[in-house]
Amino acid sequence: MYKRSGSKLKTIASVFFAIGTIISIIGGAPLVNAGVRADSVSTTVTGIAIIALGILVSWLANILIYAFGELVDNSQKLVEINEQLLYELRGSTMDPAVNDGQFGLLQNSQDNYGDSNRSAVSPLFQNGNCIMCGKTNVPTTYCTLKGQNGTVSRFLCVDCIKKYNAVPAEQYYN
Repeated sequence: MYKRSGSKLKTIASVFFAIGTIISIIGGAPLVNAGVRADSVSTTVTGIAIIALGILVSWLANILIYAFGELVDNSQKLVEINEQLLYELRGSTMDPAVNDGQFGLLQNSQDNYGDSNRSAVSPLFQNGNCIMCGKTNVPTTYCTLKGQNGTVSRFLCVDCIKKYNAVPAEQYYN
């Protein structure tokens, strides 16, 4: 029901335009006809004005609804492009499900949570936000993703680690 809503809006806009045009013609044509038969210029002009204004209003409403449908379509295309870009950030073939529990805390690595000169325990795991899917307050793992444009490291949830074949990072900074 809610899939492809942009194209449905564009179709509805075209239907409303057609209906509005037909209603305008049906409403104005009898006045034009009556004005011509009675030699009444004002009745004829009123009928023509009803037809013209009705078609104009229908056209403006059509443009607005159609433009909104186009925005919805384009935003859906952007979502698909973003999903494709995220898919291209795939890492190695390491399956995190196979290595579950293997990755723990990193000893003596630098982190951005405090003084990097002291010996710190830097967690690979933390409760936070997954950068890929946007889930909030979930267990995340600091992972490396390799794609066509290089390598990035981000905190990812378990589902995104599996989906994008991400590799848990060895250190926060290389």
